[in-house]
Amino acid sequence: MKRIPLARNAAFSPFPSYLHQGGADVERIMKALHVNLETLTNHEGLLPFEYACRFVAAVEGVEGMEQLGLKVGEKTSVMDLGDFGQHLANAGSLEELLERLVKAVPMTNSAARAWIGEGTSSESVSLNLQHDDCPARASLDGFALLVLIDAVRLAAGHKWCPSHLAIDAEAGDLSGFTAISGAIATRDVQHVSFDIPSNLLSVRIDAATESTSPSVQSKLSESAPSDDPIGSIEQTVRAGLGGFLPSIEETAELAGVSIRTLQNTLKENQVVYRELTSRVRFEEAKRLLLEGKMYVNEIAAHLGYNDTSNFNHAFKKWTGESPKNFIQNHQSDG
Repeated sequence: MKRIPLARNAAFSPFPSYLHQGGADVERIMKALHVNLETLTNHEGLLPFEYACRFVAAVEGVEGMEQLGLKVGEKTSVMDLGDFGQHLANAGSLEELLERLVKAVPMTNSAARAWIGEGTSSESVSLNLQHDDCPARASLDGFALLVLIDAVRLAAGHKWCPSHLAIDAEAGDLSGFTAISGAIATRDVQHVSFDIPSNLLSVRIDAATESTSPSVQSKLSESAPSDDPIGSIEQTVRAGLGGFLPSIEETAELAGVSIRTLQNTLKENQVVYRELTSRVRFEEAKRLLLEGKMYVNEIAAHLGYNDTSNFNHAFKKWTGESPKNFIQNHQSDG
């Protein structure tokens, strides 16, 4: 069984933000599709890539929003993408930015990959990105294209535009989007790419603050989507906390396998789905209790408990002590 593809919330939140500004009932759409509302505020958290695809496809189909990805991408800066954008901005040159981007894309979206290739001329290189296939892929490609161009503009200047690009024909007419309207476009592809003149690679990024780069890179790595199937299941369950905890049936669907295959994978790793969800809840409970920003009843609700007493009972079963005593003992240890 392969891992469940997950994306960083910051790579998805520009879509509901754009729609909300246009008056769409974003919360209703998200709830109907089981997309956690916390994705709007917890930018470095994760959500299943399939949920992002469902949301974009639903908006395009039901709300009639054509070229949604390009429209959102035109209004989005790479710096809106949280730690990912900051990591790129901290590069010393455009060449280093591209190297960082290729490595950081899977840490932002495990359903995407990026690479540097040959350009359409000997004096250029191409930046390429491909998403896993999904109903909304063309729209997600359009969004990625414009955000990647914005990333290159950190070095090339805010008016820079590519001369050649490639994008799926389903992305529609490009003439209304300033950054790409003048480019020669190849349309029979299932990925996005654009040329970058080789002489720009050595250009320095004025806004770079290299001293902060290691910490940002570390944060990206630590919170990245897991390549391990069990790890990705745990991250999927954690993504549902505060909203919709996925059932074993939905988790199997997100993984693209049957329930039996999922259960066999868990069994091979000596894990039962119910125990896995319980463990994720316990780890999150400890983190939130020690963080001290939420009351116990708020934590109970966040973890999906109907009332605080059920949470207290479960926590005591996990640790042998109540949440209140756990906090007091930790403070005493400190």
